[in-house]
Amino acid sequence: MCIKPLLFHLQCRYFKINNYGKCSAFNKFISTSAAHHLRIPAQDETPSDDDTAEIDDSYLNITTYEGYARDLLFKNSKDLLLRHIYHCASVQELLSVIDKNLNHFEHEHITQTVFVLHDLQRIYQDFSSSKTKNLSQSANEFFEKLQKEDHFQKLLTLTETKVHHFDSRTLSYCALYLNKLGLTIDTKTMQLLCDTLKKKLLDKFSLASTTRFLETVFSETSLRPFFMSQELMPLVFKEIELCASIEDLSNISVSLNKLHRVVTEESLDQYKTKVESLIANGFLTSKHYKVVLQIISFLNYPKWRDKNTVLISKCVSLVKDDVNNFNLNEVLILCEILFKIQEPSSVLNDLQRCSYKYFYQLEDFPTTQKISLLSILVFFTAPHMRSNFHKKLKKYVNECENYENLLVLRKLLSYLKVSDVSLCNLYWEKMLNVVKTEHRHIDILQISQNYVSFSSDIDNYRHLEFETEMLKHLSNLMKEVNCEFFPQKIASILSFVLLYGNDLSVLEYLVTKIENNWHQLKPNDCLKLAYTLRLFNETDKKYIKLSYARRIDEALSQYILKESASHHQDLWKNNALLKSCVYKNKVNMSEITSLLHIYKNFQYISSKNMENLFYCFLMTNTLFPELLENMIKYILTYKDHILGFNAGRVLYLSYSLGYHPKNTTEFCASVVDIIIRDQKRMTGLSIIYSALALCFYNKLPNSIIKSIFNVEFMDKLDSELQQCYSKDKYPNRVRNYLMRLNRAVCLDYPECNVPWFHQKYVDENIKGKNRQPSFFTLKIREHLLRIIQNKDALSENVVTPYGYQIDFVINLNSKDEVVHNESECVKRLALLLTPEYAYTTITSQLKGSFQLKKRHLEMLGYKVVFVKSSDWIGLYYTEDRIDYLEHLIWPKKFSEIKTQTFR
Repeated sequence: MCIKPLLFHLQCRYFKINNYGKCSAFNKFISTSAAHHLRIPAQDETPSDDDTAEIDDSYLNITTYEGYARDLLFKNSKDLLLRHIYHCASVQELLSVIDKNLNHFEHEHITQTVFVLHDLQRIYQDFSSSKTKNLSQSANEFFEKLQKEDHFQKLLTLTETKVHHFDSRTLSYCALYLNKLGLTIDTKTMQLLCDTLKKKLLDKFSLASTTRFLETVFSETSLRPFFMSQELMPLVFKEIELCASIEDLSNISVSLNKLHRVVTEESLDQYKTKVESLIANGFLTSKHYKVVLQIISFLNYPKWRDKNTVLISKCVSLVKDDVNNFNLNEVLILCEILFKIQEPSSVLNDLQRCSYKYFYQLEDFPTTQKISLLSILVFFTAPHMRSNFHKKLKKYVNECENYENLLVLRKLLSYLKVSDVSLCNLYWEKMLNVVKTEHRHIDILQISQNYVSFSSDIDNYRHLEFETEMLKHLSNLMKEVNCEFFPQKIASILSFVLLYGNDLSVLEYLVTKIENNWHQLKPNDCLKLAYTLRLFNETDKKYIKLSYARRIDEALSQYILKESASHHQDLWKNNALLKSCVYKNKVNMSEITSLLHIYKNFQYISSKNMENLFYCFLMTNTLFPELLENMIKYILTYKDHILGFNAGRVLYLSYSLGYHPKNTTEFCASVVDIIIRDQKRMTGLSIIYSALALCFYNKLPNSIIKSIFNVEFMDKLDSELQQCYSKDKYPNRVRNYLMRLNRAVCLDYPECNVPWFHQKYVDENIKGKNRQPSFFTLKIREHLLRIIQNKDALSENVVTPYGYQIDFVINLNSKDEVVHNESECVKRLALLLTPEYAYTTITSQLKGSFQLKKRHLEMLGYKVVFVKSSDWIGLYYTEDRIDYLEHLIWPKKFSEIKTQTFR
């Protein structure tokens, strides 16, 4: 197995390659697993499995050591055999040294041999992955070939024989790098090494050696590592308080990363306090950026990410000027963290430049890293420029055959909302081939959920052959799953079967299992099934499976009621349950109200929280002044960290719910600064939303008005609309909100001289529509005619200048008498019928759009009154309803009657 001819045909020796670790082609720290967790922040309400799944923390192993493994312990040794091993440049050369000198090998020589083998494996990986293989495949291939070598097996046997001669430091390195080579924990050699090392560490504790021990044993995802390390855990936690150096902090961070499932709140708080003190005292600085990445990777676990966002942002800000020094894997990790917490914004420009640098350094072949970098660049690029990446995307779909790379490509296809059906077909045909050939080695459930997400993203895309194959494998998997112990797997299978399956007996079995085991579900399972119900309700011929959907809905309702009654302290869990309520067939207000009140328990906030709260509160029409004030306070405190679209969300939410913040002026000024800074990365619709909200508060600056109402912005908006996927909905929404903003600016800021250019839009989309009156409208009309007694005195469906619609208009003279002649009219009374959704829940408040409409109609000369549907429904008798309407039309008259009665 000689790779020397491949690697050194230019007669350059391994130890003379001085730029190793800097050039991307030889990057030591590239990790294939990083890309599995790379997530583009969702721009819609689709539930994200990435946010809820347990993290495979293999991508978190950020070493602070930059050199070769062979340099770790014996670089300048005078031992001739160690020097000979050090200079080996191929596997064959090293095996020859073992063959000739095995009788002279001591523990130092064994460890150095393992180091060199690891270095050679990495070179083999680099050259293989630059062709057609990914890093994990090539690493496995290298180790499989190595295991067939007799000399390597003799080396392992010798290691077992001399295990007690190792000191804890050397033994920890030897075990770790044998594991990195591919020797798993369940082998006899590794069991012996780990058991011996643990005994040595319990006898004489060393944090650095313990960290390497934990890295080794936790390479296996099972309960065994916890049993193997349980005696060492208290000693590690004790070191948090004793930490006095950056090296100790690095080791503690790596150890806690491995032990994150058993880290208590107390230990986490202790760790955070230590990190903050080291930053405040100037010990932890930007030059320790690798340690900082280890810290934020640990703080970024889903179960406590929300509580740690401020500290994570502080750490990222600490190293933002050193991003150009990051290697490729570190760039991917930092992007991962920014995608998860959506802050701080100050690092984005440098991160984008660094991503471009590596993207063009790597060979133009669809490796996991290349696709991940493309995802980063798409995220950072202005929306109207993203079509520039479609050509690259097509190339990668055409060339990609690897399962891991296809997983990353799926997210990229969904994010770009690719409407090319032939490209989508090609992608799922490739995934179909993977499922057929590698189904025993891949996660079928993950692929099934990927397909559901893709189908909903790409306008209910279907690939029938893929669905048939997946249903076959899911059916086989269903027989293997113990439903009582793994109802989560049943939930995932049910999600796919309900949408795409035709076998009702299978559906009956799955639904029955969910009904019997709903209490064992997790919030993510509930969210997944609720979202499936939402997609199901949009399908054709849903009546065939409608009874099953109702049973699922009922099971989820029971689960939500149970969880909402538990008064939990988990913000993400509450968001998931509340979103589930929104997604289900029918919104149950009792479920929603109970969950909404739980929000009062949470004191912390973050950008990601604001994204979730924005969706939940907007969809449930809920106004929580305390929570809105917390979000506003967070933006004011950390405005340098907040991204433009998140600041715009909170601003728009406040406007939509009709809420006036305590410090409106300062809040609006901060949001304006953020939007101006980030406007190139925001969609045109986000900017228009934000500007409309600023109009509502009378805080829209002239600079933003000019930046929107100009040819350049309109061209950008047209470009976005041409590239958008949902051409039947998104363009209409953009044009409608642009019309609203145009109207608001004309009325509130006439001094800016922005022309009204939406009259044609109003004529075609508002005046031209025949509105079918509701039962509520017909009843109001009937009772108004009884009061006015002349239908010519009542105007209906009036469209004002600038396109406002008024349900009923009554002309009054100076004595508040109804007049039929326009020339006698002094006052125009506009009656607006407001449905239930015009008012917020929890705290009742007229929503912002209705408040803005009232203000603008008054500017146009109308007196505005609202007829609330809830008030009307509460009146049973005709006399009461007539009194109610007369009171709205002539409030002074009724005030005088009350005064006289009182006297």
